[in-house]
Amino acid sequence: MGNTGEKRSRCLDFLDILITAKDENGNGLTFREIRDEVDTFLFEVAVVVIVVGAVVVVVVHLDLIAAAATIVVVIVHVVVVVIIIIIIIIIIIIIIIIIVVVVVVVVAAAVVVVVVIRNCNNIMRRYNSNFNRVNYGNITVHVST
Repeated sequence: MGNTGEKRSRCLDFLDILITAKDENGNGLTFREIRDEVDTFLFEVAVVVIVVGAVVVVVVHLDLIAAAATIVVVIVHVVVVVIIIIIIIIIIIIIIIIIVVVVVVVVAAAVVVVVVIRNCNNIMRRYNSNFNRVNYGNITVHVST
């Protein structure tokens, strides 16, 4: 590419090397093989350029990267705080549910006790209607009528 004949004889470029390359039988590379080698070389060069460019951007803009890292840390802290608040709210809801269940059980037990006492009183009234009580100090005697 614009090289003089003298320079070309001393220094071959990448494509010249591929064109003049021979295998063990003395055969040169096919057009397809040359194209594949060029594609591979260009891909590797592109990867190197991208990596070097990324390193340069990182080195040149360390202050921006530090600011971005600070923002990420702040976002992570906010997310953690929100998760803790959600957990506390869930615990409070569970405690409220437990309290409601305990109150319902206590009220149900009280209703059962009242019903049992009323039934006992009704039974005792029926039982006492058949007997007269006679009290002698600490002793109660039931006399059938």
